[in-house]
Amino acid sequence: MLMNGYNGEASLVVPGRGECRVRYSWDAIAILKTEFGNDWDTAISKAMLAADLDVIARALAIGLREGWPDVSAD
Repeated sequence: MLMNGYNGEASLVVPGRGECRVRYSWDAIAILKTEFGNDWDTAISKAMLAADLDVIARALAIGLREGWPDVSAD
């Protein structure tokens, strides 16, 4: 469910943890660029189309880190 699309936020229900905020702040976008390169958005889009769970999990962990600092892609 969208919490605040203008801020790049959405909510996600994680079993055993409840509702979590996924937020792609400027800091998170900088991490995405470091992790996936300048075409990070294309890399993530391709991963979504290919169901590349490793890339999807890494990108999601970056979006979750603000409210869940110890989250990992694992």
